[in-house]
Amino acid sequence: MKNKEELYSKIEQINQKGLVDLQQLIGDYDFSRYVLKILRIEEPVEAQLSLIVVRVPQLIAGFPQNLIQTPVGRTALEDLLTRKVAAEIEKTASYDTAGISRRRLYFTQPGQKILPRSSLVVTEEYVEARIYFRPPLQDGHIMGDDLKELFFGMLPRIVNASLIYCNLTESEAERCVNLMSDADYIRRLCRRAVGSALSPSARTSAAPPVPTGPIRTVTDCWKWTTPSPSRSTSRKPAPCAVSACPPGSPSFSATPIPGVAS
Repeated sequence: MKNKEELYSKIEQINQKGLVDLQQLIGDYDFSRYVLKILRIEEPVEAQLSLIVVRVPQLIAGFPQNLIQTPVGRTALEDLLTRKVAAEIEKTASYDTAGISRRRLYFTQPGQKILPRSSLVVTEEYVEARIYFRPPLQDGHIMGDDLKELFFGMLPRIVNASLIYCNLTESEAERCVNLMSDADYIRRLCRRAVGSALSPSARTSAAPPVPTGPIRTVTDCWKWTTPSPSRSTSRKPAPCAVSACPPGSPSFSATPIPGVAS
């Protein structure tokens, strides 16, 4: 692994030279507190963003191991640090003589959801961020001074402000991890409660008992018998005889029909 002085010397050598000389910067460089990995220089340089990786050992980063013991806690911490890095990179935007905002560094812009991301990873050994940069150019030539400011000015400030535990707001990381863990626990309780309510055993216990044996209808209880027709010519309706219902059957009261003599 090379040291940062070698990177500084290479930038001075390629100052005001052609774009092809940017390929000389590819490599790993030790910046004492972190390792800078320049993985590739995309071409055409003017239109493509190139990838660098910043890896901070946990010995320097100092994040407590209990924050990443669970996948939920690890995801919450990674999301917090992703937002920290993105906010610090936003501060590096500057305005040129025409009043146009220029940026050299680019990073993932997280939304409202807290999701696992590959742009920043926290492990037991290190914290690693994947950042894109656009080399400073002017008329097809490398601007060495601006490139040195990018690697030796902007990048160290971003690392110190967002990837070092002691430089974060007090108990901010713990509060974020605990909040995410509590929310995940509540979601699991809700899923368990809904699953129990929808299980077949729960539906059977909640339903009223179904009676067994033959179903008895009102027709079975009320047997209407009509006596033999009368010889009377008045055609008076003959009363019906009702047999007794079995014990426990519902009782009914006869309602007189208007216009019909009883």
